[in-house]
Parts: sequence; structure tokens; C-alpha cells
Amino acid sequence: MAKSARSARICVMPSTASAKPKNLTWDKPNTSKQRERSSKAGCRSNNGCSKSPYGSGYQCDEFPFKSVREADRGGQLNRCVLARYNRRQGQYLRDYYNSYGEFRNKGCDKKSPCRYTIGFKNEKRLEYCKARPHCRNDGNEHTKSGPATVDGNDTGVDGPAGGYHRVASGDVIYVPGGAAVGDVVLQATFSNATVPVAEEFGEEVDDEEYVVLEDRVVEEVKGDGQGV
Repeated sequence: MAKSARSARICVMPSTASAKPKNLTWDKPNTSKQRERSSKAGCRSNNGCSKSPYGSGYQCDEFPFKSVREADRGGQLNRCVLARYNRRQGQYLRDYYNSYGEFRNKGCDKKSPCRYTIGFKNEKRLEYCKARPHCRNDGNEHTKSGPATVDGNDTGVDGPAGGYHRVASGDVIYVPGGAAVGDVVLQATFSNATVPVAEEFGEEVDDEEYVVLEDRVVEEVKGDGQGV
């Protein structure tokens, strides 16, 4: 899970004819199933995000997401993150799953199972994404049972080792699940404009306007992509 939504921008890579398997599977879970997955991740009541050093304005975020089949394997990680960034992520994925708005003709079109991989742009400030990652728990990485061992083996996600890849625009992205030349990359860029909407569980939140840029992987790069 990304350490800070400020530092990295999430990208979605849809399932294609790529030889690299896509390692997350949206299975169109109902509300009950999503609540169950959140609970197993430690993100329901008494999750600690309402207490110091967090508190008001923070939410519990789990990985694998409650929207994907892989969350049923257990061992999910959770972090306390700023609510605004957690909602951005939720909005982005919801629109992708349903092919709403900017994801029209690009997302899952409400059809499951729908497989995809996530990648990150501007990841160089993320300790876990460096060529030589710093994987000590920073105190905000947990499973339901307690502090997580951040070794990459506790996330319930299949797939090859991650790596760095250049896309046609020239950017270098980090893809934890691996990627192949030709893979489509969908990247959302958010604006500051907001429109109030009712969230799934009745909470009033702000949906933010964004545009989706479509790109493609053109090559794998060594290390963390610096100087290449």
C-alpha cells in the first residue's frame, strides 16, 4: 500500500493479452461482503484511526481492497490515511469498475470478474518502492491481529516481482505486480473542483473532478528508473 497519496499517483492497468498476469480481481461484491472484508482487514470499528496521532480527518484503508477477490485470503494490511485521499482512491476505483465518467469505454463496464494491476507514478519518495526498499514498519502498517511485517508477503496478491517501466509519454512508473510492453496504463489527474455526493453508506463526501490519461508500457527499466 502506498505510504502517502500525496507522493504517488495511482495508475490502473486493465487485463489485456499481456503475458503478465493481472493480480487484482474485482468480483462485484455486495455491501455485506465488502463489510466482511473490511472487518477482516481490521478496518471496521475500533480500528485506531480515530485516536492519536491520527484522529478526525483520517480513515482506515485496507489492501488488498475490499472490492477485490484477493481480500478473502486474509492477511490484508491496513493504514490510517487522510480521508480525502482515501475517498479519491475509492472514487477512482468505483468509476473504473462501472466505466463511469472519464472511464467510459475504458473500465470494467460493471462486468465481473475484472482483472487489473495497479502501478504508481511519482513513487520515488515512497520508501517501499525504492530499488533497495526500506521495509521497517513505520508504526502505521497493521493487520487485524497487530503490527504487520512489511516484507511483501502479507498482502494476499499473486504475481511476479514488481519493477519499473517506461510509458509512451516518457514517465517511469512502478508496478508491484509486474507489467509487459504494450500494457495499457490509465492514470487519473485530479483537479481542485469538488461536487458533493452521498457516499455508499450514507456519509456526505466530496467527489473530485479528474481526467484520465491513457498510456502504454514501452519498456522495462532497471533500478528505480533514475538516470535512464
